[in-house]
Amino acid sequence: MTQLTVQSRDRSVRIAFDTFGDPSAPTVLLIQGLATQMIAWRPAFCRALAARGFHAIRFDNRDIGLSERIRDGARPNPVASVLKRHLGVPLRPSYTLDDMAEDAFGLLDRLGRRRAHVVGASMGGMIGQVMAIRRPERVLSLTSMMSSTGARNLPGATLRALGSMLKPVPRDRPGYIAHQVEQLRALGSRRFFDRRAAEGYFAEVAERSMDRSGVPRQLAAVLDAPARDGLLGRYDGPARVIHGAEDPLLPPVHGWATAKALGAPIELVPGMGHDLPEALWRRYLNAIEGTARAASHHRAGAAA
Repeated sequence: MTQLTVQSRDRSVRIAFDTFGDPSAPTVLLIQGLATQMIAWRPAFCRALAARGFHAIRFDNRDIGLSERIRDGARPNPVASVLKRHLGVPLRPSYTLDDMAEDAFGLLDRLGRRRAHVVGASMGGMIGQVMAIRRPERVLSLTSMMSSTGARNLPGATLRALGSMLKPVPRDRPGYIAHQVEQLRALGSRRFFDRRAAEGYFAEVAERSMDRSGVPRQLAAVLDAPARDGLLGRYDGPARVIHGAEDPLLPPVHGWATAKALGAPIELVPGMGHDLPEALWRRYLNAIEGTARAASHHRAGAAA
């Protein structure tokens, strides 16, 4: 794990990251979701990407993991943020998804990467979409996983999923791990749920950082973001959407809406909830690789 200070749109931010594979290979930038540390992109998954001929970069978004916390401004109440979104009241977040997209570009800049294949999960998919809208020439391909355009007419989460997201997180280590495991059971792929593996993973998360003070700020950025469905047409590179057929947090219609906005194919994955279970890694890797390889043909066609 390494840290670099990057120049973002709103401030300088210290970002923690890891890399896998040959630095001279095409770059795949892996962006994680709300409240999720970069290690959710498991090392074996990143090594598998590297084995397919890519240079994989994973990083902690601002306000989570080992990246910098944004301490200025009030810490929003998550329940109030959800209610404001529902009522159409501006949230005035400490930062925006655009700022988080600039964090990603800033990291690429510091690493000397002009362009990258962008892969984002959940909030990470939203950040990837913003990257493709703001600077499409720097996004070689976009794989948007279990994400959304943020359109206001899309249905919300199930009550069980929403309740799980808003439930207070214990501050003691055993309570923290138990809470996170149960949240994964509520949101994730029930068919592939493995309690022992989940406990091991969240023990790693707790070892890195149990500081979730930035999560309400990340949530406010997501909820306050303008809809992207009318803007994604600016991106004409290869894209693919992957979504769980059993996603309780962002129901499948969010995936369909994203695919329509991008003019991209969608893989609606049976048995998949709002997580990335190991049993489905090969499918994800094939999709990422196929979308990235299509970028070469796309550039060749544009040059001709």
